[in-house]
Amino acid sequence: MSNEQALENEIQAKGLNAPRLTPSLIDGKIVDEQYHVFPGTTLTVCVLHLENGFTVTGESACASPENFDEEIGRKIARGNAREKIWQLEGYVLRGKVHLLDRARPLGGRIAEIGGKTYLGQKVIHAVPMHRQAYIDLRGWSLPADEDGADEGFLVQYADQDQENVPGFTGYISWSPKDVFERAYECLVE
Repeated sequence: MSNEQALENEIQAKGLNAPRLTPSLIDGKIVDEQYHVFPGTTLTVCVLHLENGFTVTGESACASPENFDEEIGRKIARGNAREKIWQLEGYVLRGKVHLLDRARPLGGRIAEIGGKTYLGQKVIHAVPMHRQAYIDLRGWSLPADEDGADEGFLVQYADQDQENVPGFTGYISWSPKDVFERAYECLVE
């Protein structure tokens, strides 16, 4: 049994089940691997291709050329490349945990009926728009308990084909500015 598997077994035995990375999750990110040994050297480079299109590299080399073994060089280079995935995925997971830490705790009616906490990802297109402008766009009347001057965003869901407003492609909604800015960051200007 590898040290990594022994550690994983210990983590499971202790019931440490908060969000975390696992060896199988890391291995599941790898979709392809390539190796290159530079001619006349003991330098072996491994390139791991990840499911999202990113690549990581790992290297190995011998101080004494007499000790060079290509198979061992590949194992060491792959291990070094794989270790980088732990760091990258750890950063991604910590970002998700941070979002969960900032979220309101599960409570109220949704908790009473068995609600669970989910974290989603979606691509949207958005433009700043006051609540009243959105109400007018939809042809609605502003409810008495709402403020038409509220700042927010007109949101178009990039992955939705269902049209709900004539003249717009996809599903359209409105989000208050504070809610929008907590949930989204602009990736393409």
